[in-house]
Amino acid sequence: MKLAEAYELVKDLISEQEFRAEIEKRRAHFGNLLDDDAIAYMIADELGRNTSSILKISSLSPDSAATFYAKVVGEPQSREFSNGNGNSAGGYGSAHKKITSVDVADETGKCTLVIWNGDATVRKGQTIKVTNGAVKSQYGLEVTLGQWGTVEEAPEMSIEPKYERRVMKIAELAPESTDVCIEGKIVSISPTRTFNRKNGGGTSFVASAQVQDDTGECAVVAWGDQVKLFKDLQPGMKVEVERAHAKKGFRGGVELHLRQSSGFKIVSGDKAKAEQAKLQ
Repeated sequence: MKLAEAYELVKDLISEQEFRAEIEKRRAHFGNLLDDDAIAYMIADELGRNTSSILKISSLSPDSAATFYAKVVGEPQSREFSNGNGNSAGGYGSAHKKITSVDVADETGKCTLVIWNGDATVRKGQTIKVTNGAVKSQYGLEVTLGQWGTVEEAPEMSIEPKYERRVMKIAELAPESTDVCIEGKIVSISPTRTFNRKNGGGTSFVASAQVQDDTGECAVVAWGDQVKLFKDLQPGMKVEVERAHAKKGFRGGVELHLRQSSGFKIVSGDKAKAEQAKLQ
């Protein structure tokens, strides 16, 4: 798409002078890595006028950038983290950052939206537009919003999502299962341990909790800053684990490992009063 074609799509929203000024600003911001046509395309896309680039969730391809509309179908879960070496784990800004993860869906499927740029906020039931999200699929379909991605409310869009939250039984778990959700009771909590990362990556932490449902029990393992999720745990508490990755346990059986986008809740009685495990 050429610059002139892009401006034709948005000329009722922005003057040509403002349009060209924004192109100049972004060219400098990107260090002249993008030409004017590419930046004009980006602006038209962000203003919602480049409909040819808008995808459905079922069409998202790993290792690509994507723009799509979706409805927030889960409860957003946020936490602060650092990578322990003075840099943010996402590579953006200061050592302490906020990451928010939430399930979103459209008529064709579901994915996990991971927001690293902590200024963005979403809420359950909201219809949103995700622009320039990075698609990954190593542990289930994820779309990550980093420094160049945006999310905004899109109330003009009507979406009836194809989504059904499925809680697995522990007896159903199999190694290498992704996007796993379980509910159960804490049986025991192992003390937090420190270890040295490979290749001189510094010191980190690992902790685990044994969770039981009516079909069996398994270990839920947290790494790095995620060990803070277990700080307030006590035997007998009910918990919900979402978007975890199942692996074969060191002593056999299956373990669930929490990832950056995983959810973990302590449930106190009625689920309507569930509170997210506090990190501070």
